[in-house]
Amino acid sequence: MTRRLFKLLISINIIIITLFSAQSIQAEEIDTQYSVRGKSFEQIIYETIEEFGYTTNNVSIAYYDFLNQKHYYLNEWQPMLAASASKVGTAALYANLINEGILTYDTEIPYNESLFEEGAGNITNGDIQESYLLSDLIYEMLHYSDNTAWNLLTDYYYTNFGNYHEDLLLFSGTNIEDESLYEFNMVNAQVLEGILIQVGSSDIYDEIIDIMMHSQDTWLMKHYVNNDMAAKYGHLDEYFHDIGLYYQNGQTAYALVIMTNDLPIEEDGTENEFFGLINFRLNKWFQQTHPMTAHHE
Repeated sequence: MTRRLFKLLISINIIIITLFSAQSIQAEEIDTQYSVRGKSFEQIIYETIEEFGYTTNNVSIAYYDFLNQKHYYLNEWQPMLAASASKVGTAALYANLINEGILTYDTEIPYNESLFEEGAGNITNGDIQESYLLSDLIYEMLHYSDNTAWNLLTDYYYTNFGNYHEDLLLFSGTNIEDESLYEFNMVNAQVLEGILIQVGSSDIYDEIIDIMMHSQDTWLMKHYVNNDMAAKYGHLDEYFHDIGLYYQNGQTAYALVIMTNDLPIEEDGTENEFFGLINFRLNKWFQQTHPMTAHHE
């Protein structure tokens, strides 16, 4: 029995090693005709968008390099509806309240049927409860993008702690000059970038990062850069976004925000390639910029 179990464990290890090797080979074979060598951020972004036959007018991007503390932008000022991309900020506001000792992850948040909204997730689709643990709402909101969970959290914040959306903007650290950004759930790439920088700069938000790391597997921004990538998408009507933090050797490497408005990526079936390729090329660009920080084998 012991020998059989030992053989089974060896077989499992071989399978795991094979899968990781295959993934590494596949990653090396992606995009072999395109080189980021000697190119600027602007060149990479413009060339990639043009490859898909799109214009930059409908795309807004913010990229922040944690190592050299430099920002890189495309139309970062353009206001758009955040859709579910703002849920990272929602979770962060609650993490702050927990850190301050005002709440705990075991705090019960009451259910309100008027806040039900269709979509994925176990709060929306499971049996209704009188209340839910704060930890469960945060997990469902980030992992499944549960809209009802998000509605319960934003409503609870407004009721007990103040203006949720204004506090979200304040948390981002962004200088807000466009009055339209004060409308509920309106942001720009710079606001979402600011939220990611805050989340990626303190262990207060480790729980948020962990959930994002294990969400939207190989989808959108994580299509080609799946490992060490914490991401959260947002999609509503003509708005389609993805935001994320990339980690290297356990340290935050860069933050990336990709926002689109009325771009036919879903109709064209190119959403994975579009978000995935931008992140993949910027990832290679990061490795080129910081060659000494490459993954330790």
